[in-house]
Amino acid sequence: MKKDQPITVEDLLDPIENAILKIKKRVFYLDATLKEIQQRLGPDVTFDVRNEIVLQLLQDSKDMLVIDLASLYRGMCQAGGFFTKLRHLSGKLQAKHFSKFRAPEPLILNSRSLNLSPEREDALKLELETDTQKMFAEQINNALIDLFPELKLKSHKKADQQNINSLEARFKDLAEKVEIDRDAFRAHRYELLKIKAPAKQIELPELKAEFERLEKLINKIRLIATNSTMTYPNLSFANTERTAEDLVDIAIFGNINEIMNKFGISDRLRQDQGPRYYYQFRENYWSSISTKPGTQPEGQNTI
Repeated sequence: MKKDQPITVEDLLDPIENAILKIKKRVFYLDATLKEIQQRLGPDVTFDVRNEIVLQLLQDSKDMLVIDLASLYRGMCQAGGFFTKLRHLSGKLQAKHFSKFRAPEPLILNSRSLNLSPEREDALKLELETDTQKMFAEQINNALIDLFPELKLKSHKKADQQNINSLEARFKDLAEKVEIDRDAFRAHRYELLKIKAPAKQIELPELKAEFERLEKLINKIRLIATNSTMTYPNLSFANTERTAEDLVDIAIFGNINEIMNKFGISDRLRQDQGPRYYYQFRENYWSSISTKPGTQPEGQNTI
């Protein structure tokens, strides 16, 4: 967006959507790790931790997940933030007549076998095209009422700044739970806070539900204003499930060499010539590339 150029709805949504994608990456590997633990050890997760550092890293990831999400919520509600800017764009949030949409021309297969006249085929195409347009309009108008239920009884369904204020107030009420959890258990846990802390922390399933709610809100605004929606996939470069398996193994057994012993890999290697332990393979690998300036392992990102 150029300087002094009016902000668009997409300009407003893009940074929020990008923030969700970045913050939500933690959800995918935390969820995969929890499922791996439950699969290996059953629902009652009690075991001797041989590598508490891994569990600490996972807990830290969960803490940062809550901290970042609460920060995003608070930033959206601050003066000059998301809802402030949305108030200035409220005119973009209104019901639309189906005629405002363009629908792809329907393809009628086997029209000859149906014995349709050219006139009847054209009429049928127009009917199907109109149905598609009405479907688009219905989806957008339903999204508008979901965001602003007070418009349901109004003949002219167009959001105004008061409607945005009501939406923001409902959003703040729902976001408060995450912000209190952030303050009481994560970012300010050692401070003397004048808040009533909940009995327990927010668990991962509740955090997943928070993201679903936030994504639906943003997508409804995008759909109404731009006739488009956004998906929020896992953008991790590494394989989340495989990484979770490795982390759980290390947490339970302590290190790679212990894993090799437990899984019987070391016994098999002893039958052959060459290294017997994982660390020896690792040292040989790094030694082999240390004489090649500028090389790094395939797929490794620069930090």
